[in-house]
Amino acid sequence: MTRDKQETTLSDILAEHSPNIRALTGTLQQIIKQTVPDAIEKTYPVWRGIGYRHPQAGYVCGIFPQKDCVKVGFEHGVLLDDPQEILSGEGKQVRYLIVTDKQKIPMDELRMFLLQAIGLPLPNRPRGKATKRKV
Repeated sequence: MTRDKQETTLSDILAEHSPNIRALTGTLQQIIKQTVPDAIEKTYPVWRGIGYRHPQAGYVCGIFPQKDCVKVGFEHGVLLDDPQEILSGEGKQVRYLIVTDKQKIPMDELRMFLLQAIGLPLPNRPRGKATKRKV
């Protein structure tokens, strides 16, 4: 079947990765779906990842499999309360939770970040400027 534009599947994105990275990605998907059941999952071929959009919050986060880890990128991660400073990144907006082992996923923190992320005001809504806040 030939199409001008083929849809990239999760299998396509994970094909080049090890069984460990594939399993880790699957576990992170499950956690996100359980924590934010309203989130809509979509593959992003250019980013080589899986994005999650919430009906009210917009784009919230993405899962990005790498060679030796899986990054969970929070679109507005700079605004998330991170008292243990486990999010990485130096940019003005995005922050990443980097996971290398299925047994070492910081479950409580990941769920907390997800819930905070869906509670952030959308940048284009007339609510004023978003500021870092504690949850």
